[in-house]
Amino acid sequence: MLLNFRRAVGFLTRFPVRAPVDDMNDLAGAVPWMPTVGAILGLAVGTSYYGLHAVLPPLPSAAIAVAIGLLFSGALHEDGLGDIADAFGGGMEPDAVVRIMKDSRQGTFGVLALVSSFVIHVTLISSLPAVTALLVLVAAGALSRATSTGLMGIAEPSPQPGMHLALVEALRPWQTVVAVVSGSSLAGLVLGGWIVPAMVLCAVVAGSMARLARHKMGGVSGDVYGATQQLAEIVVLMVAVAVATKAWPALLSQLR
Repeated sequence: MLLNFRRAVGFLTRFPVRAPVDDMNDLAGAVPWMPTVGAILGLAVGTSYYGLHAVLPPLPSAAIAVAIGLLFSGALHEDGLGDIADAFGGGMEPDAVVRIMKDSRQGTFGVLALVSSFVIHVTLISSLPAVTALLVLVAAGALSRATSTGLMGIAEPSPQPGMHLALVEALRPWQTVVAVVSGSSLAGLVLGGWIVPAMVLCAVVAGSMARLARHKMGGVSGDVYGATQQLAEIVVLMVAVAVATKAWPALLSQLR
C-alpha cells in the first residue's frame, strides 16, 4: 500500500522518493492515491500562501505560492493543458491534432492557456483569506485529481499510441472508484455541502473534455487528463471564492 502511495508521489511530484514503476500495473496501483497526493500538493501551495501572506499583500503571495506549486509538481498537468490548447485550437483534422500535440514547441494557444490558468489561479487564491485558501487548495488538489482519474475509468482512450493506452488497459474499475471516492471525501471535509455543486461542475468539465477529445482525436489521452485536472481545479476554486465572498448566496437571493 505504501509503495503505491510512493509511486503516486513519484509520478505526480518532484519529491525524491524511491518507488520503482516497472510496468503499467505498478502505475495503475498508484492511481487510487493520486487525489491524496493532489491534496498534499494543495497543502504545500496553501501553506506557502499562508506564510507569505503574513509579510506580503495577497496578490504577490498567491503568485509566489502558485509558482512554488509548479516547482513541486514539475508542471505535469500544466504541460497537458498547453499541449491540448495548441492541438485542439490549431488542429482541424485528427492527424493534425495528434501531430501538434506531440510537438514539443509551445504555440500561441498553449501559451495563452497556460498564462490564463496561472492568472486565474493567482487571482482566485488571492481573493481568499489565508486560512481559507489553505484549506480550499487541499480540497481543489484532491477533487481535481479525482476528476482526472475518474476520466481514465469512463472515457474512451485515444487510439493513437501512447502511455495512456497501456495505463487504461491495466487500470481496474475499483482503482478508479477508490480514487474518485477518496478525492471527493477529502474535498467534502473542507467544502461541506458545497461539495455538491463543485462535483457537478467537475463532472461537466470531465464530460466536456471527453466529448471534445472524442471529436478531435477519437478519445482521451494523457494530455487530456492533465488539462482536465487544471480546469477542474479552477472550478473548485471558483466555487470556494463564490461562497467565501458571499457572491453565490447573493445570486441565489436575487433568483428567489
